[in-house]
Amino acid sequence: MFGHGGVKAAAEKMDAPFLGEIPLHIDVRKAADAGIPIVLANPDHDASKTYRHMAGALAAGLELGKRKKVFGVF
Repeated sequence: MFGHGGVKAAAEKMDAPFLGEIPLHIDVRKAADAGIPIVLANPDHDASKTYRHMAGALAAGLELGKRKKVFGVF
């Protein structure tokens, strides 16, 4: 539907971190339609693991940015 690799290439071009990609999977759609995030509906699902990895990468980046700002590096 969206192709593959475009977001990663755009992130590299913009010198922005690439957090990951989540394939469109029927289990993710079904959980979303039921109003339950896949990470709660099925924590062991590959998509759930990817979401957690991406969230951790985002949190680490935010924390790094906060430390840089506090220490005057920003």
